[in-house]
Amino acid sequence: MRSEISLSLHPISPTSTTLIRPIQHVQGLVHGTQLPGGFWSCSFILPTSESDFLDWRQNRMLHRLLIREQGGQVIWEGRLEIIELLDFWTARLGFFGYWSNFTDARFETASGEFITYTDTANNIVIDFRDTHIHADTLQLSTANGDIASPGVTLTLDFGRDISLWEAIEQLLRYGDSNDDPVDLMIYEDQKIILKARAPTAVKWTSPLRFVGRFAPRVDWKDTANALNVAYESAGTVLRTGYTTDVNSIGRYIRRELHIPNIGTSNLASATARRATELELRKEPQQQTDDITLSQVFDDKGQPASLCRVRAGDVIRFPDFIPTTADAAGGTPTLDALRTFFITATECDHDRGQLRIRPDRDSQKLSRILARRGIR
Repeated sequence: MRSEISLSLHPISPTSTTLIRPIQHVQGLVHGTQLPGGFWSCSFILPTSESDFLDWRQNRMLHRLLIREQGGQVIWEGRLEIIELLDFWTARLGFFGYWSNFTDARFETASGEFITYTDTANNIVIDFRDTHIHADTLQLSTANGDIASPGVTLTLDFGRDISLWEAIEQLLRYGDSNDDPVDLMIYEDQKIILKARAPTAVKWTSPLRFVGRFAPRVDWKDTANALNVAYESAGTVLRTGYTTDVNSIGRYIRRELHIPNIGTSNLASATARRATELELRKEPQQQTDDITLSQVFDDKGQPASLCRVRAGDVIRFPDFIPTTADAAGGTPTLDALRTFFITATECDHDRGQLRIRPDRDSQKLSRILARRGIR
């Protein structure tokens, strides 16, 4: 379902409510969300005069875009980073969410090539924001109310040449004390959200008649039920013992995975990483490409705007397989067949389509390379 939306441009400062200008007559509007990240990227084309293009280029870099539905619901916000003249006279503008603030800075270290932490992930993320992002580039809220402790104390070091965002991507791989993955999101009001991936309800449904593309695949070779982890301590590379899942081994035979050196750490941190990986891999991993939808329904069964669906939500395709025990409500079973945790979305307003990426990701070479930062 399409929705009536408005686009507006605001000053760089996140505390300013000044409206610089409404943005109208846009074409090719596409915006999305992603984990980790939250509001991820947005782009559109708009007509522009010579003076308008010069104004965008000279005066508007990093200004804030707000996209709202009727009624004021924020569906995307971020900062202007790309200005491209396509022809005389149209321009493409590219925006990125406020996760991008973490790409602006490298670690501030008094000496040495590394900065070392022995702390929980929530305190580490707060220190990233408060200590290593310079005040003159900070566009993030300093509120900490949505930054939850995963409950695992980690001993990690980070090279000072990597961005804070690269460090966050490493940090989240260790999971929480229940071996659940941990996600970082920045949505409304530039607030950092850090929490374990433990969804409690299905937020969206979409019957198969509204699904344009859905091609799941299962490959036993992605299963791992006996894992160990290499880490470095006092200049020596060590390896944990194996952790195993008896039920998985009984069903699928033993399949081992050795996680390569995670860097300077300790046994407790390596063990946390090992447990999280086991939880993710002990069952066969469904490989699912992006799923294209033309309609979604909310938890009350009412048609809803496609652009409200976000990374971090749970979606179910109720008629894909026979009814399961969780169909009537309650805590969802993320069965990777009909009920998925969403890790990325892309809403295309011109086409009236939503693409979602489920937590069971494709094993195509292009997708594997993208996950590893190779474009």
